[in-house]
Parts: sequence; structure tokens; C-alpha cells
Amino acid sequence: MTDVVMAEAFNPARVGAGSVFGWLSRGWALYRVRPLFWTLPWLAMTVLSMLCGLAVPLLGMVAWLFLQMAFAAGVASCACKSEHGEPVAVGSLFVGFRASGRSIGMLALLMTGLYLVIALLVLALGFIFQVYTTMLVFVFMALFVILFLGKWICMLAPILVEMQGYLPFNAFKGAARAVRINWLAFLVLDLVYFLLFGVIYEAGGAAIPGSLWGFASVLFAMLVLCPLYCLISYAAWREVFPE
Repeated sequence: MTDVVMAEAFNPARVGAGSVFGWLSRGWALYRVRPLFWTLPWLAMTVLSMLCGLAVPLLGMVAWLFLQMAFAAGVASCACKSEHGEPVAVGSLFVGFRASGRSIGMLALLMTGLYLVIALLVLALGFIFQVYTTMLVFVFMALFVILFLGKWICMLAPILVEMQGYLPFNAFKGAARAVRINWLAFLVLDLVYFLLFGVIYEAGGAAIPGSLWGFASVLFAMLVLCPLYCLISYAAWREVFPE
């Protein structure tokens, strides 16, 4: 990687909160053309990730992160090809397991290590400040910020590895900086997504206890909104890290 590209990795573009609606529009435009192409592989990947997570706690977490990050990279690769009119097969969604598998695996190990350290710190601080309610509030607020940052690093870093050839640690730092300077846009996106999920949940009658239709509406929301989230992450990458 040249010095110019290295510099760009750590200087992502600043975007306003209004950019979120452009990301949503771009992601939806990709999704609605071939909804099953994005949804069915995501569903298979999610089931496999859950099984890995349940198998062995620590190794399962690494495997879960690896599968999710590799899939995000594959979605970005396929979305880019689709926008350029290139043919895309289902197997292309798993390109992150082949071309960038080693680098994404290192990212998964790095994120697992960070999450474990954070968990230990939160437990320690919670034990120390358990009698101080105000301090506990700050601890949980800090935890929310860290998890928010970590989630978006997991979405953006593998795309940087796959699409722009960043080394794992450089991709981690570039993604972290992008989220830090554009935190409002990413927060607005998550809030909009939360509202969308809530609207579908209520529209399906899930507010009624034991409603089968309510359960179906939640399942529908997950099958549409979750793979769509990967496409929206791709749209965010295109604007925050212009090539």
C-alpha cells in the first residue's frame, strides 16, 4: 500500500447526518432488485454463526465474528459489481472467505480480544462502583459507546480489507476513525433502523401477547432489514472512503 493510500485510510471523509438517507436509498435500490439473493445467504450465514457461537464459547465468538465480517466483505464486493452492471453469482458473496480470509480472520481475533478486555473492565468497574448508582450509569453509557463503535468497526473494517486492500490493523484504525468523526451519521442510521423495526413490529400486531402474526412480522423484519443493513454499510463505505 502506497503512502498516499495509507494517508487516505486514516483520513476518511466527514459526512453529515443527512447522508444516512442517501445510504438507505442506495442500499434499498440494490436490495429490491434481487431480495432473495441477499436474504437467503444471510440467513444461512446467521444460522451457521449461531451454531459456532454455541459450540465453544471463546472459539465460537471468533468464528461468529469471522463469518459475519467475511459476509459483510462479500456483500460489498457483490454490491459494487452489481452497480457496475457485472454479473454476480451467489458464490461471489463468499469471496471474503477466500481472497481476504486470512486478514479478516486476524480482524476477528483482534475484535474478540478487545471485547474480552472490555467485558473484564466493565465487570471490574461494576463491582467497584456497585454501591454508587451514578457511577454505574456512566459505566453503562461508556459500554454503549464502545459497543456502538465496535459494531461499526466490524461492518467497515472487512470492507476496507476486501475492497481497498488495507492490512487488518490499518483497516481497524481507519474504520475506528471513520466512526469517530462521523458518529452522528452512524448513530442516526441506527436510530432510523430501530424505528423501522419498531414500525414493522407494531404493524404486525406483535403488541398482542402470543400473536403468531406478530412473530411473523418480527421474522420478516429480520429477513429484510438485516441483509439490507449490510448493503447500507456498503453505501456508507462508498461515501466515507471514496476511492
